[in-house]
This record gives sequence, C-alpha cells and structure tokens, in this order.
Amino acid sequence: MKAKWLLQTKVFDENLDGFCTELTKQGFEWKTIEHSLSHDTELDQFEDEDCVVFYGALSLASKIRRTKRWTPGAYYDSKNFRCSTYYTYFGKHLFSETYAMMPFAEIKRLKDDSFFRHWIGTVFFIRPDSGFKEFTGQTVILDKPLFGIMTLDELQNTYRVEDDLLCVIASAKHIEREWRVVIGDKKVITGCQYKHRYELCESEDFPEKIKKYAEKIAQCDWEPARVYVMDIAEHLNGSQGLLEINSFSTSGLYKCDLSKIVTEVSKIAEDEWKEYQEV
Repeated sequence: MKAKWLLQTKVFDENLDGFCTELTKQGFEWKTIEHSLSHDTELDQFEDEDCVVFYGALSLASKIRRTKRWTPGAYYDSKNFRCSTYYTYFGKHLFSETYAMMPFAEIKRLKDDSFFRHWIGTVFFIRPDSGFKEFTGQTVILDKPLFGIMTLDELQNTYRVEDDLLCVIASAKHIEREWRVVIGDKKVITGCQYKHRYELCESEDFPEKIKKYAEKIAQCDWEPARVYVMDIAEHLNGSQGLLEINSFSTSGLYKCDLSKIVTEVSKIAEDEWKEYQEV
C-alpha cells in the first residue's frame, strides 16, 4: 500500500507548504487536520487499515498511538524518547556525557551542598527527563540571575515545574553549532544546521563529518523508532556530541531536505505496513 500523510496545521507551518508540495509532486495522498488543544479531534481522515504517516503536535501523535490502527501512524513513543531510556544506549555519545538525574525538588534541596556545587558548578544545564517539554532545556544559575539566566526558583515559577518531575542536570558546556538530523532505519536521511551560538540560524549546511557522526550513533543495536530525529552539537574545540533525540512526527525540520524525507520516510512506512500485514 502507498503511504498516506496526515499533516496538522499551525504546528510546524514553516514546513507545511514544503511537505504539501513534495507529497503532491511525488504522488502521495495527503490531508491536513486543524490544530486543536482538544483531545476530541476526529481521526477519520483515512481507513483504519491504511498506511499513514502523521506529522504535527505531540498530543495528537499520542492520541493516534493510543486509538488508531494506522501503520505506522505516528513515529512517536513516549517511553523511548525519555532521557532515562535512550541514555541507556546512547550515553557514551552524549555531548554532556557526565550527568545526573533527580527530581526537581531534590535539585533544589541539594543546590547549596558543597559537593553539589563542586561537581555540577553554580551554573549548569537542566532539562526534563521526558519528551513532553514541561520546560525548555536551558542553563540555570544557583544564585542571583545573570544576563537572563534563570535561577531554579524562577524556572519553577515560570514553567510551573512540579517538584517530582525527574530532570537531567549536567555541567554547562559551550555549544558552537547545532544540527538536526533525520534518521530512518539506522541511516541518515538528511540534516541541517539550526543554531549557531544558541541563536536560531537555519541553514542547509550539513557537513559530511556531522552526517558520519550521526550515522555512527544510529548504528547502535537499539533504536527508539524506525524514523526519528537526532540533534548533534559541536563544541568550540570542534568535537561533537549527541544533544538529544526526538520523535520524527512531532519535531520541526528547519532546512532539512523535505524531498528526501518524503521519499525515504514513505518507503520505510510502506515496508513497515507490509511487514505488519504478513504477521
């Protein structure tokens, strides 16, 4: 069966027109679904047994995984995209290879401990364990705010962070550039630069060394999904490391080559549909 695509509007609109153009050009059926914060969105655009690829918001991807029989449906798995899951397999490749995980309340309790300050420093990186983006991963400071860097209390108040939210903490490291890479069946489909020195800087630039590095990580025996995205960071000294991975169905694609994505992701989805039918 030929893959069909369901694209959610007002989520990644910077990629929407490009997707529609490429899908039409390559002869794939596609439909759009309006963005809604409601979980009552009707999912009747395609037949239950169809080969469908979804692209849009995390909440709708989660609903598709729970309620629809589309194959693959959404390339999203809430468990696999937790740091506590994929660090198990990709840990040695992490940009911040030395880290700790603890509930937010424990970070606040221990922040004045001399060992904590010696090990992690007074300025450090923090992000949620989950992929639900309860807050944006960022650098925080333990004492007074500095040049727009929040304290833990400010972070908690701004994002209403729950005390029991499991978080990753690591010493702060300078990031020179960041690339988004699309992985399919353990191979690099495409990639692009999206940040330079913490500022959004979208570019089609995708050096061969970054492609090879991403593919090396992707060759791990474990994979979170047959299609996913990987963010690679480069240090000032030129070394690279894995920043994070996210689901393909719920991630922005910046300047990635949408033609390659439509071709390769559709093929993988069709293969997956065929394999499911043979079971």
